[in-house]
Amino acid sequence: MYSISSNYVNYNTTPAVVPISPSCKGGRPRNSGEMPAKLMQVPFTAAPASIRTQLTTKEEKEQYNTLLRSADKRSRKALETMLKNGTLLNADSNDNSTVLANLHKIASAPRAPGLKNDVILRDTI
Repeated sequence: MYSISSNYVNYNTTPAVVPISPSCKGGRPRNSGEMPAKLMQVPFTAAPASIRTQLTTKEEKEQYNTLLRSADKRSRKALETMLKNGTLLNADSNDNSTVLANLHKIASAPRAPGLKNDVILRDTI
C-alpha cells in the first residue's frame, strides 16, 4: 500500500527561466519580440482538380451497369454517391486503375467455393 504524505516533491518540474541581458554573448542581439518591418508574401494558386463524375467510355458504362446489377439497394446508393463525388472514377493508384475497374474485378473474378462475389462487393463498397 502507498502512503501519501505532505512531504511530496514533484521532480517533473522545469527550472525557472532566468532573464538574459539585452545582447547575448556571441554577437547576436536578443530577439525583442517585434515583428519584422517587411513580411514575405507567398502567392496561393490552387490548381484545378480534375474530378470526373461522368462515365465517358463504353467500357466504363458496362462496368458500372455490371456493378449495379450485382449490388443490393444500399450498395447501389453508395455507387451513385461515389460517382457523383468523383471517387468512383478516381485513378490515383499505383497502376492508374480506377475504383470502378477495381470494383468490377471484385464483382467478376472467380472465387473459391463458399465465397460469393456479391457479398465481397457489398462489404468492399
